[in-house]
Amino acid sequence: MIPVVAFSLIFRFYTRLDHLNKRLQQINVSGNIIGRQLEEHKVIMEATNAISSLVSYDYCSIFKINEPTGKLKVIYHYGYDLTEKERMEFLGREFNLGEGLSGKVALEGKYKIIGDYHKQEHILPNEPKGITRLQSILSVPLIRNHKVIGVLTVGHRERDKYSNEDATLIEIIANQTAIAIKNAEKYQRAKRQSEIDELTGLFNYRHFEHELFSWFKEAQEKNEPLSLIIMDIDHFKKINDTYGHLAGNRVLHHLSTLLIKKMQRKGLISRYGGEEFTILLPNTTEKEAFLLAEEIRQEVESQSILIPTDLTKVQEHLEEIPIQVTVSMGLACYPKHADDSLSLIRHADRAMYIGAKRKGRNKVAVYSAV
Repeated sequence: MIPVVAFSLIFRFYTRLDHLNKRLQQINVSGNIIGRQLEEHKVIMEATNAISSLVSYDYCSIFKINEPTGKLKVIYHYGYDLTEKERMEFLGREFNLGEGLSGKVALEGKYKIIGDYHKQEHILPNEPKGITRLQSILSVPLIRNHKVIGVLTVGHRERDKYSNEDATLIEIIANQTAIAIKNAEKYQRAKRQSEIDELTGLFNYRHFEHELFSWFKEAQEKNEPLSLIIMDIDHFKKINDTYGHLAGNRVLHHLSTLLIKKMQRKGLISRYGGEEFTILLPNTTEKEAFLLAEEIRQEVESQSILIPTDLTKVQEHLEEIPIQVTVSMGLACYPKHADDSLSLIRHADRAMYIGAKRKGRNKVAVYSAV
């Protein structure tokens, strides 16, 4: 007959083992979900969901090592009673490895647990002041291929909230998160390369077409105007025929740089193909778009572009001369000129060719005026 004490111990052991098994099953499910995410913010969202299913917390921060600087950067932050000012000041901050609790974990690559904040003299200069209101803190490294890429830190108002078992389980989630973050980075890098025109650094036609459909739908839902400008370089073929394609590339790069500076991330600039560019302007009226287009046209006309003149010489000894170019631009606006995204492109293109090109070039033409 099994003694009562022994039976009690066996029952407790079985119960504990069953509880641990359920937590491991949860980690397995969460890991599969985290691994499927291809955007960093979605990886973080699923990771924090997984953590909350394993341990409770009132504070959570995720840091990533910024490879160019080698410093820890805050990429996610949540605090139960932090002020908005504290949160915003902390989000995006960078600090050296070894500084603060999270910095020490990143440097050493081992988790740390604080069971009673007020009994342990941990200086956390890089954490928000709100963390001093916590009692328990658990910080674990994000490790991928035996290399620390970041840190995950959680905290709670109660003392001795986290155990070594908790730390071990959170480490599993942290490492799954580290792998998913790097995979998301690779995916987004490849995706961006497929959407960018290599010569100009602008978005290509594929990305423009995708965004146009999305932005048009949003404009319809919000009942807001959406304007499209198509810009074509005048006599571009003559530049290539006279000075060579290297000179033509120099012109394309110069104009793309001008557009980027002029727009300052307002709207979407793309290389439409060849010597054509598009500028998509959300919540912009016909009048506003026309004034912007005219400013761009005048600025292009007023500037000189240095281009190589003799392609028989090596690049280091190329002679350069200044030339001036002009552009013709067509404008169409939803809802005034188009009912769908394809019509918006077609009408802006028609305005550019018929209203500007055929009428002497170096003009801005609006579809309604064609």
